[in-house]
Amino acid sequence: MFRARLVKRLSPIGLRSFGVSKARFNGQPAVNPHRAFYQNFGFPLVKVLSVTFGTYYGLMYLWEYLETESKTGNSSTELTDNAVGSASQATNHK
Repeated sequence: MFRARLVKRLSPIGLRSFGVSKARFNGQPAVNPHRAFYQNFGFPLVKVLSVTFGTYYGLMYLWEYLETESKTGNSSTELTDNAVGSASQATNHK
């Protein structure tokens, strides 16, 4: 009889909780909601941000490269007006 009262008194249900969150019955402490959010969504957030920054800086460097190529005029793939004109004249003569 004494043992039954002691078990009832010391069980987690019998204890009065003054905390905001309910105590877990498996012996683990309550998880902080702020920490739980980043445990669940931390990796996806880092992945999205890294792809975003990579895309942004990749496009910025590409734009800078193309700007310097157009300013220097040393592009070998650039078509000139004479090359386009002579190609159209060659096709018209046939």
